Amino acid sequence: MTTRETLRDKWTVDLECPRCGRLDVARLSQADGYAYVRGDTATRADHVPAGFACIDPETSSFQCSKCQVLIP
Repeated sequence: MTTRETLRDKWTVDLECPRCGRLDVARLSQADGYAYVRGDTATRADHVPAGFACIDPETSSFQCSKCQVLIP
C-alpha cells in the first residue's frame, strides 16, 4: 500500500539579520492543486536554519534568535 503525499509549491526565503549580519536560507511550501482547492492553504516552514525562528510562515516572518530582531 502506498500513501500519496500532497504536492506542494516550494520556495526559499533569504534571511539576513540587520543587526548581526547572520545569513541563511529558509524553505517554505504550500499545498498545490486539489488540496489547495479543498482549503489546505496553509503555508508551512519546511526548514528553518539554526539561528533563526519562524514567527509566521503565512507572512514569511522570521527573526534572528541571537538578536531577537525581526527580519525585514
